[in-house]
Amino acid sequence: MGGFHLRRRRDLRQLRPWCRRRAGAQHLARIYPQFADAPVRLCLGRHAGHHARGVCYIRRVRPGVYAAAGYSGQGVAIAPFAGKVLAEAIAGDPARLDSFAALPVSTFPGGPLLRFPALVAAMSWYRLRDSL
Repeated sequence: MGGFHLRRRRDLRQLRPWCRRRAGAQHLARIYPQFADAPVRLCLGRHAGHHARGVCYIRRVRPGVYAAAGYSGQGVAIAPFAGKVLAEAIAGDPARLDSFAALPVSTFPGGPLLRFPALVAAMSWYRLRDSL
């Protein structure tokens, strides 16, 4: 159940107190009232890798080294497919990997200085939009 957006590495330290305050359970109960009295047994958090175009990055970095990242918060759905693409390439069939490698990877407009503020603004906008 989502509801706690991690923007920086240090935000992970805020996750446990958020769960202890039962804020996570309260958020869950607002969306699913039937779970209002359910105990919170586990609280997990992670950083989401976002890509400017919203398409995951699957590449051969150099011979024998592969990378898959930038799932833009959709990793549970996309990661198994990315794993299959990488496994096929490692097994000698790089056709699908080559298709991903042909996709352009743009640099972030504004460079490192604006990267974090723009990320916060974009995540806040989509969080607001999702809550309406």
